[in-house]
Amino acid sequence: MTISGRLDRQIVIESPAVAQDASGEPVETYSTFATVWARKLSIKRAAEAFKFEQRVGTKNVVWEIRHRTDLTNRMRVLFDGVYYDIVGIEEIERAKGLLLHTEAVLA
Repeated sequence: MTISGRLDRQIVIESPAVAQDASGEPVETYSTFATVWARKLSIKRAAEAFKFEQRVGTKNVVWEIRHRTDLTNRMRVLFDGVYYDIVGIEEIERAKGLLLHTEAVLA
């Protein structure tokens, strides 16, 4: 099966941007960078793919997506109302795809 056959969820990748608040002060916000198809890897699979340092109050998820070259660790993923900071980007087999290692801080 190709990578595209396994991508069953749509995620939004957001990029940081600077805007101004009501008093004219710069504030960091996020805007939609791309909406892509992804596969959410299980915690066991994620742990095999990348070693996370799990902190209390966080949720780590690895997303598999098609290969692209325009993503950075400053971006974040939005899925099902939860924001996940990208903490690592790993290439799959010579540009076959990417693994986005993410972490969400749970309130």
